[in-house]
Amino acid sequence: MLRKSAVYLSVILLVSSIVYAATPDFSGKWVMNKAKSEFRMGPDGPTPNVTLSVQQAADSIKVSQTFSGENGEFNQEFDLKINGQVQEIQGFGNQPAKASAKWEASALLFDFTQEFQGGDASGTFKANERWELSADGKTLTIVTKLTGPMGEMNSKRVMEKQ
Repeated sequence: MLRKSAVYLSVILLVSSIVYAATPDFSGKWVMNKAKSEFRMGPDGPTPNVTLSVQQAADSIKVSQTFSGENGEFNQEFDLKINGQVQEIQGFGNQPAKASAKWEASALLFDFTQEFQGGDASGTFKANERWELSADGKTLTIVTKLTGPMGEMNSKRVMEKQ
């Protein structure tokens, strides 16, 4: 009986260490490498400078991002529980949005939905992001699929840890 308990405990510890190792820590300051990225502000817009500041805990993540370029600077912050549940956040333009974050193996997945009114951009926008960290922890790759009234746009941001 003692031997069987020791085997069960060993398996539980092994599985726990695998699960823990499969959830990387994205914390830190990140700057986009424009040469390696495929990212524009809009379908035909310029490639901005992008910085991220990330604070991650076991069950939550706080992201502050800045986009800057010839059209000025734009900042966005959000704080989410990493549990797959939809939460209210401040979206672009300080408008309400819905978002969720969850793990898929070692990738962190985000889903965002926001309503916009006015001009060509009126309607519902949805963004799906996949964050993956390189083995050395120095490169964060963010792949985004954005859908909205003007169609679909895919992008890739290659972020380097500072």
